[in-house]
Amino acid sequence: MIFDKIAQITKELFGQPEKKEWLDELVKNAERLRDENISVPFKIMAVKETGFLVKVAGLYGFIAFKYMPWKYPDIEYWRAISPNLIDRLFFCKIHKISHDPISIIVNGEIPQFKKLELLPGEKITAIIIRKTNYGFFVDIGSEFGWKYGSFVGLLHKSQFGPDQSILKKLPGDEIQLTYQGLNIDKQLILGADTEKIEWHLGNPARLIGQVVWVEVVKKPGERGIEFLAEGKYRGKIVDRKKDYPTYYRTKIKQARVKLTDGSRIDCLVTGINDQTRYLEFKWIMDFDLNMPMDHPLIDMLDDESIQKLTLIKNEVER
Repeated sequence: MIFDKIAQITKELFGQPEKKEWLDELVKNAERLRDENISVPFKIMAVKETGFLVKVAGLYGFIAFKYMPWKYPDIEYWRAISPNLIDRLFFCKIHKISHDPISIIVNGEIPQFKKLELLPGEKITAIIIRKTNYGFFVDIGSEFGWKYGSFVGLLHKSQFGPDQSILKKLPGDEIQLTYQGLNIDKQLILGADTEKIEWHLGNPARLIGQVVWVEVVKKPGERGIEFLAEGKYRGKIVDRKKDYPTYYRTKIKQARVKLTDGSRIDCLVTGINDQTRYLEFKWIMDFDLNMPMDHPLIDMLDDESIQKLTLIKNEVER
């Protein structure tokens, strides 16, 4: 029994006469705190079958899981999170004091947490508290030292991303996630798939109208070429008849053959496709650098991109 354990610890600490006097003073102080209904801090020392061994007002006590400052629907959630709560401080009211043996029961169901404000895109370390067929239930409270309490969210399996090692994670394990916002039910939206997160936050759309560097990826044994804006946003070079003159499209096709893995080209981002998560590029080639300032393409560029284009032109002309 937990109370026998508390009595044993108390006896070992205060067995000598002079220590017993000090113990009596601690008990009197604890009774005063109980009678005056004063909130006091308690420190979690160890996990037990149905709660935690705690230190409160200089004495050992016990708090049941159901009287902690937040709730979980299942005791297994507490099992998963418990190692991260050892030595953490929270606040409580002293509920009951017994004298023979000495035992203290505390209740942590009192207001004590600050309001948490997160910004979409923040990186967060979460703890897995339950594993299901459709994903992980996680708690992000540990990221902030529990000063905001517990915040539970679901990491759906569709948000796992390409790293298959995530499937080996177990309750109690930490996992790196990105906060994406709240759904209509005010529940956390979390993700581990970097590409999906970037598109959810609308980051690729901010590149429209800008000239960016694009990395060429050619995998051995594959005929296709992948283009990555700023090394991370997938895209394709469009060469539609309605957009470019014939000589331009011919030039692109000839130049694509000569591209090598790892090379970089400068492209204008002209659009996006949210469904396929692809950017659309116009390849800025040498003959584009001499276009007149009244060319229709100029109207598609922002000031920063025009400056970049000018710098590219100056480098080529040296």
